[in-house]
Amino acid sequence: MEFGNKLIEQRKKCGYSQEQLADKLGVSRQAISRWESESVLPDSNNLKKISEVFEISIDYLLFDDCIQESDVKVVKKIRKNIGKILYRGSILLLLFGTIGTMILFVLSTQIPAIEMKPLVLSDEANIIANQVEATDIELYVPQKVYSFLPFLNYYNLYILEAIFIVIIIVGLILFIYSKKQCMCKRT
Repeated sequence: MEFGNKLIEQRKKCGYSQEQLADKLGVSRQAISRWESESVLPDSNNLKKISEVFEISIDYLLFDDCIQESDVKVVKKIRKNIGKILYRGSILLLLFGTIGTMILFVLSTQIPAIEMKPLVLSDEANIIANQVEATDIELYVPQKVYSFLPFLNYYNLYILEAIFIVIIIVGLILFIYSKKQCMCKRT
């Protein structure tokens, strides 16, 4: 089907006369008549306006082998849904990463980790160490600590925490991207 026939079909489908369509597009009725008879094709600005009025793609209007206009509407609907899916997915990723990190943090305050800390000598022990000339030797002893980073290190959970951080970052990126998509559609 050629451009003129597609324009006539869309105009009649929406119930517009040539004059009503001309008013919507801001052109003369004669311009609509010339487009439908294909003596002249509309310029790019008018093609865009026609596309918006009928909610069809410019490709559909200009090319015979383009997908049907009903398929274009389905594609538009899918694109709108993808934005919602991205937004919801980003929220889930942010929640999952944050909850995972919080669980590890709470566990680190309840389960002790063993960390090697320098031995603090009493004054008498320092005097003895100085007499023996053992000042270059520092003694380390294992001590229980309730701290996040030693907990991750002692139980080898730093890789899991790194995964949670990556999940949070991906969630933030998706969140920002989905918000920008929504902003673009509104303008």
